[in-house]
Amino acid sequence: MDTLTTRLHERGFGTPPHRHSRENEPFYVQDGEIEFQLDDRTLVATAGTFLHSPKGQLHRFTNTTSVPAKLLVWVTPAGFEKFIAEVGKAVNGQIASAPPLSPEDLDKILTASPKYGIEIIPPPPRQ
Repeated sequence: MDTLTTRLHERGFGTPPHRHSRENEPFYVQDGEIEFQLDDRTLVATAGTFLHSPKGQLHRFTNTTSVPAKLLVWVTPAGFEKFIAEVGKAVNGQIASAPPLSPEDLDKILTASPKYGIEIIPPPPRQ
């Protein structure tokens, strides 16, 4: 079984660099443009682009444009959805954009991620 999600990403939304030790993560850009980092390679994926990040590969993605982007994400095999259930927030109704990430949210994500075989590379400290 796999986990499959469709995500709408507003400008600036994305993930920090991370790697999965258990799952592969393919992506299909349905609308807009998404900037991807796959190991040390950075590229811009446009609508119709399919990318595959095998388990163990450092990767991240961000919408760097002013237009929302729609992204189909597979995570295989299943299991990642348990991480999302643990660290995510329940919502009711339509969400126009993701709420800002609080320090408490970030701490919860960084604490839970090793349990699910996910290594998140936090940004360097600001100087």
